[in-house]
Amino acid sequence: MGLRAVQAALARLFTDEAARKAFNEDPQSAARAFGLSEDEAATFAQLAPQAIDRFARSLGGKRILDARKVTPLTAQALGPSFAEHFRAATARLAPHAGRIAEAWALAWRLSAAGLAGPPWIGDLARYEAAFIEAAHRRFGLRLLLFRFPITLIAARLQAGLAVDDIKAKATFAVWLRRPGGRLLHRAWSLKPWLLRGGDIR
Repeated sequence: MGLRAVQAALARLFTDEAARKAFNEDPQSAARAFGLSEDEAATFAQLAPQAIDRFARSLGGKRILDARKVTPLTAQALGPSFAEHFRAATARLAPHAGRIAEAWALAWRLSAAGLAGPPWIGDLARYEAAFIEAAHRRFGLRLLLFRFPITLIAARLQAGLAVDDIKAKATFAVWLRRPGGRLLHRAWSLKPWLLRGGDIR
């Protein structure tokens, strides 16, 4: 199989908790299941489970730290529970899914009904995910509807002001980047009877 197969197997082992568990229970079989040859599997099986777990925790911590940097307002609003939500949201993503996929996975998790947190936390995560996506696009258009005045929430969080008194108010936001141009962003609050919120794709 060669170096590429071994690298892919290592990446899966370091980022997939179920794969690590299977490896710890039966290293040789797990290595073969990764698509490695018998010789590669034999060598792979000699890896120390403790070292693998330690490195996996290190990678997981770095991934969460990176996520906090690119979604700072969501991380600020969630506090210590951010790491738990991020791990749960990204558990099924591919090891190298990227920041956009991770941000949207977190946004959809936080938008789910019944999760603890501020009622606007899903809106905030979607707002930051849209910025991450727009920043990585050379051109494109994204339209989103929010249940809360998301720009007001973001501004208050950035300024360290209270957000507890903010009431639901449908808000429409657009991100536009023309080919070769800079990113344009605008948001408008709407009359309550016009729209209830949602996502226009």
